[in-house]
Amino acid sequence: MNNKNQTFDPDWCADTLQLTDDNLVLKKHGNKHGIVFCSTPLDIFTSYIEFNVQIETIFGGKSHLFVGMVDIKNQRPENLTSTFWKDSPSSIYWDIWSLKLVSIDANGQ
Repeated sequence: MNNKNQTFDPDWCADTLQLTDDNLVLKKHGNKHGIVFCSTPLDIFTSYIEFNVQIETIFGGKSHLFVGMVDIKNQRPENLTSTFWKDSPSSIYWDIWSLKLVSIDANGQ
């Protein structure tokens, strides 16, 4: 198993998000949406990824935090700030606020 820390991909990071210089830490400021991908895909050598989420300010309105898996070849960089399910085909997300599993098919449904 790969014991190296997973990094985030600066080429697949929404401009609403900020990565540290080493691409290990992701920061989100304000209530703008944003998506970021990890640099290394899951495979037999990297079979899981651990996320450590720190929330410094609770947003008072409707909010979601999704952690999930997508097939990057079905994604487009212009959708990194989208909130539409159709813009993330073939994906599975865990909504950590509502404790729901969300699965989006190849058609974005």
